[in-house]
Amino acid sequence: MEIRGKMERKKILYAEIEPMNFKKYSQYLLEGFPENPIETFRNETSLQERLEQGGVNNIGVVITDNTKIIETFAKKLNFPFILMYEGFPEIGQKSFRGWCFNLFTPTCNNGLV
Repeated sequence: MEIRGKMERKKILYAEIEPMNFKKYSQYLLEGFPENPIETFRNETSLQERLEQGGVNNIGVVITDNTKIIETFAKKLNFPFILMYEGFPEIGQKSFRGWCFNLFTPTCNNGLV
């Protein structure tokens, strides 16, 4: 969609309950995607409510560590979900193969982009 000659930048929704991770990865997103608006959520309930309320046409990607949210919404909504996961590799891989667009493990050196 054109807005005053510029392409509209889609929003990044980022949910994280761990305060240290929230601060660190929010900063990565701001630096890596300076043109994209970022909505942050400190808990799963807030993100779930946001996705259920509608108005999701301007969302480009959802990044979360909550597999239930991804499992519930990834097949219903038309944008990618990225699972940020630091736990048991087999759980993260199962999610990735089942309904997740990408798997990001901060303990690996694969970065967000």
